[in-house]
Amino acid sequence: MAGGMVFFSLSLEWLRHSSRVVFGARDHHWAGVAAEGLGALAVLGMALYCAFFWALWASWVRLVARPCPRKLFEGNWQQSTWESLRCSGLAALGWVACEFLRAHALWGGFGWNGLGVAFHQQSVLAQGAEWVGVHGLAALPVLVAGAGLNALRRQWAIWRGQGSCRTRLDFTLALCLLLGVALLGLWRLREPSGETLNRVRAVLVQPQIDQVDLWSGRLAPQQYERLAQWTRLYGERRGTLPGVDLVLWPENALPLPLEADGRPHDLPWHPEYFDGLLRQGDFALMFGTEVEGARVGESHVAAAFMRGSFAGRQVRHKVHLVPFGEYLPMREWWPFSLLRGILPGDFTHGRSTQPLQFEQTAGPVGLIPLICFEDGDGALARRFVRPEPQILVNLTNDGWFLQSAEPEVHLAQAKFRAIELRRPLLRATNTGVTCMVDSRGRVLSRLGQAGQALRVEGCLPVEVELGRREAGLTFYARWGDAMAWSCLVLFFGGWLIGKRVLFGITKD
Repeated sequence: MAGGMVFFSLSLEWLRHSSRVVFGARDHHWAGVAAEGLGALAVLGMALYCAFFWALWASWVRLVARPCPRKLFEGNWQQSTWESLRCSGLAALGWVACEFLRAHALWGGFGWNGLGVAFHQQSVLAQGAEWVGVHGLAALPVLVAGAGLNALRRQWAIWRGQGSCRTRLDFTLALCLLLGVALLGLWRLREPSGETLNRVRAVLVQPQIDQVDLWSGRLAPQQYERLAQWTRLYGERRGTLPGVDLVLWPENALPLPLEADGRPHDLPWHPEYFDGLLRQGDFALMFGTEVEGARVGESHVAAAFMRGSFAGRQVRHKVHLVPFGEYLPMREWWPFSLLRGILPGDFTHGRSTQPLQFEQTAGPVGLIPLICFEDGDGALARRFVRPEPQILVNLTNDGWFLQSAEPEVHLAQAKFRAIELRRPLLRATNTGVTCMVDSRGRVLSRLGQAGQALRVEGCLPVEVELGRREAGLTFYARWGDAMAWSCLVLFFGGWLIGKRVLFGITKD
């Protein structure tokens, strides 16, 4: 538990800025006792939640996945090898189950910073997510580490005169598994995408507006004008030169909700504003916004897509809302009720997982709208997948976290959606990281260099090529987290049915 608290307190340090921004913070300077205290509580609360699953795994290892010393140190090489691999496999099973449970438990869970995400810069090993998802990838390092530790323990026991078995076959087999996953990854990286079915020329806009200014509306006129300038620059017709097919703005691109009339505040009227923009060329526009619901007082975070006119827009509501950000769980219960002054109202969850339809000359392209942290949820993203050319589109606003590591951490989680579903990913963000990720999880183009993507205003033109591979369905798209669910069932079965019955563990 203590190790988990230390790890998550450090790796989630950026979370404190979301509370500081509420009190008007623009940088890392002291924002006041209330702001800093609430931020610290947010980090500690999330670290406590995540650390609990580390403690749960440690209990599992102690009670279920701990090798029998007699078999490991004094048995013959077959018996010792099997004992080591069995217990290493159980430890890996428990880790996957605990991480999966953390990602889907309380209020939708929190799956960030899982062990599998550590492969985000190791494209060869990351390709395994196509079959087992990012949660399943975590089993590999746990299995290898467990077998390696058991091999070291044997040598230590021999040195102390407490053992006789010298086999290292278990560690060798674990390394062979690692090599096999790497070879499979190399094959997938080199495999061609097949016949090209469609191409989409897109431009990703990063406005770079502080969250404090988004809230206050102080820069609203400039915000509308700047977005229009960037859009016209790439979207308007210029003789025979082709313009872009798709322009992406980030989440919270508009200072006002989509249906709001800005004229009383000397701001544009949205139907007139967007119709004027869309007449400049034959391009589609997609962005994140707030929209009114079907009932009075109901509102949604949404992705809007329009081409030709404002009236013909398509809208998809956000399905996975952020607790304590977009809604307040148990708002009538203490101590959550104390936050009602900060979160006076809740957004409503969306239901539809139909992709947005983008008609192209070569055929339709499906756009999978993932808003904010939704690109960190593979189980949600796969529900949008259809057997057709598709592009994952993430519209996010990481301005809540100032100049912290969060945007890069967010990108690391998002890469695995491209691998799991074999769909390219376009990310349009307010403050970074705006980029294009191919269907193999590699960042092909980004606005600004790594570590320098924040505080950059600009546009990123990209071209997305969709082949037959990007139109098929992966194992993960068909079956989702089948491995993680299997591990979870065995995990609870080990506790409920009994470790001796289910896994053949004796008391030796």
